[in-house]
Amino acid sequence: MHPTIKLKELRNRAGYTIRALGSELKYKTSNNYAFYEDATRFKKKLYPLEFVLKLSKVFVGKGDPPISRIEVLSLSGLDELTAEEFSEMRPVPEAPLVGEVLAGHYVLEEGRSKKPEEFIPIASDKRYPDYIPRLVYRVGDDSADERFAKGSYIVCIKAQELARPIESGRFVVVAHHREDLVEKTIKRLEVREDGTQIVHSLDANENSKEPQKIDEAGLTIDAVIVMNLDPV
Repeated sequence: MHPTIKLKELRNRAGYTIRALGSELKYKTSNNYAFYEDATRFKKKLYPLEFVLKLSKVFVGKGDPPISRIEVLSLSGLDELTAEEFSEMRPVPEAPLVGEVLAGHYVLEEGRSKKPEEFIPIASDKRYPDYIPRLVYRVGDDSADERFAKGSYIVCIKAQELARPIESGRFVVVAHHREDLVEKTIKRLEVREDGTQIVHSLDANENSKEPQKIDEAGLTIDAVIVMNLDPV
């Protein structure tokens, strides 16, 4: 059985419409949730654990017969989890969607600081303490790296929040300032022996573009990418 069929059955049993469940899960629009029930768009065999944990908080105990924890967890491939293990699972964190990384797309810098209207579920990451805030960008254009497909999301930590040198080879969000406008794009960082930071383009249409030096021509490292997510 395709997981979208099982998910729809559980939703109906719990007594939710797509719109109502999307609202309960705090998605900005019902289409964000509907993606997971659309077999033409969601083609994976299992759902992400962080998404299933959110569902469990809504579904378990509802319906006739009452939906069990194991029924919900099975959507992510788990079929056995003790009550103690389940209770120790961390709540699913969320991070604000703050904008789009898109070559050639300049916006007012002040527009980036407005209160976010949408939050994206993200997974816990033991590499970084929980007190370090995360933020999310939507990938707005095609990339030469398949990990950053158009429409996907990247979870980032602001460079100044990282409190340690950024290693060579990391993927970063680079800000290009032009007067009061700013463009944000994904680049691969190279740190040379003398400490000079060079960034290489991942734009599928700019493979021949020369590497650029940070702190020249209005370029700064805005954030370090720590995770990428499928569309939600």
